[in-house]
Formats: sequence, C-alpha cells, structure tokens
Amino acid sequence: ELIETLKSRQFDAAIIFTSFSQSPHPPAFICALAGIPVRMGESKEVDTGTLTHALPPAPDTLHQVDRNLRLIESLGFQTSDRRLALHIPPASQQTALQLLRQFSPSSTLQNFLLFNPWTTCPSRNYDPDRFAVAVRQLSDQTGYPVVMTGVEKDRSRSQLLLERLGDRVIDLMGATNLSELVALIAAAKLLLSNNTSTMHIADAVGTPSIILFAGTEIECQWQPRNSPSRLLRRPTLCSPCYAFTCPYERQCLDIEPEAIVTAGLELLEECDSKNTVKYSSS
Repeated sequence: ELIETLKSRQFDAAIIFTSFSQSPHPPAFICALAGIPVRMGESKEVDTGTLTHALPPAPDTLHQVDRNLRLIESLGFQTSDRRLALHIPPASQQTALQLLRQFSPSSTLQNFLLFNPWTTCPSRNYDPDRFAVAVRQLSDQTGYPVVMTGVEKDRSRSQLLLERLGDRVIDLMGATNLSELVALIAAAKLLLSNNTSTMHIADAVGTPSIILFAGTEIECQWQPRNSPSRLLRRPTLCSPCYAFTCPYERQCLDIEPEAIVTAGLELLEECDSKNTVKYSSS
C-alpha cells in the first residue's frame, strides 16, 4: 500500500532523513520500488543501488539536526536559520488558554511551569515521587502554578504526582492535541521533562527547560541547541546504553530533587536577567 501511494504521487526525488543509528536503505528501497528516480541519504553501509546519492557519514557526535541539515546542504540547498521551528496556529493558542481558564478563570498564557513527567521508554523516566517533590518545591518558591501534561494512558500512574502537587497543579493530562501542547510549552516560563519530545518542542519555541537526561543517549546528539536549558544526569560507565529498560535501577537518574530546584531557579533567574525573548511561532 505504501509503495502504491508513493507511486501515485509521482515524486521526482526522496530525501531520506535518519539518525546516526538508522539505515536509509530500507526506505530508499521502497522509494525505488515506487519508481522515484532520485533517492538521497547518509549511509555508513556499502550502497547496493538503493540510493542514487549517498553522502558519507558524519561523526556520530554531530547533533542529529545538524546531521540532517548537512544532507540538505550537500544537495545544494542553503539554510539561513539552523534552529528548530514550529508554527502554532492561533486556534491552538486560544484553545490552550481556554483549557487553563477551566481551572482558573483569570489565567493567561504566561507565568506557569509546564511539567511533562513521562516518556514511553521506561529507562528514561526519572523517579516520579522525586520529580513531584522537586516540582512542588519549585512551584512553592516561585509562586508559579504547575501545568501537568501527558497522554491519557499515563493517568493511572500519575495519581501520586497529582496528589503531591495538590492545589498547585492544573491537570491537563490527555486534554491537548499536539499543537495545543506546543502552544502551552511556548507560553510556559519553564519546562520540566525527561529526554523526550517535549524537550525538542521547547528548543523549537525557545522555552527554557530542565531535562532529566538519562544515560540511554549521548547528550551532544540530541540536546537543545538554542534554547536555555540544563541537562541533569549522573555519569555512569554503561552510558550510552540505548536500552529500553534499565537493569541498574537507573543510576544515571539518581538526582536529588534539590538539584532540580536549584537548576530551575538558576535558569529562571538567568533568563529573567537576560530578558530572554522566545522565538516567533509564525
């Protein structure tokens, strides 16, 4: 079905983006079967004809955004701005505001902490009890309420978090679509999250972030490139493990809640002193 769909679109070329650990050849083979004449990608493997334009691999330590921009630029395209960017529809901004006002009629899209506590990868999840303690302390010290986001399927494991946050939390778990989540992250004073999609969204919209970055990955490949951020983790010999589950009790995330609070306060003060301006959402 995919091959037939691609064939029906009659594409002239396919540019295949991959991470450092992915091969472009399976999707290139599909594109070849669909009759796409020009197929471009970066490959560590010996090309057998699936790619018509194979770029030699970049060092693994190169950030994945820069890795794929390198592919684009090798084809002659010019990039004037290398930052991530996301467009936020005005309707999504309005819906995000309406969601907040369900809990507080006087709410505006400003002056709150956004807390996204879960990932789909168990080895990347910071201890939820410690996370709740840290976020509650940060909320108490700054006076900012906490907007908690996530998917509905995580609600059953979030009750302790919600109880610890008490009257400081606005529970929006499962209440947003993707563009509304982006609007909330863009409006937040600070994001607190694990290493997951919300980290990249914050980088795209310029929101400061505190990231509990597990030893599953190498920071330089995925870390925020332009937005103010602090990545917290303990060095471990097993990193990077790229593991879905951890047999060592996630020692890389053995971070005291006080360290998160300190990092958050320092980052907020730094951004306030610099009068940090967020990126345009247009």
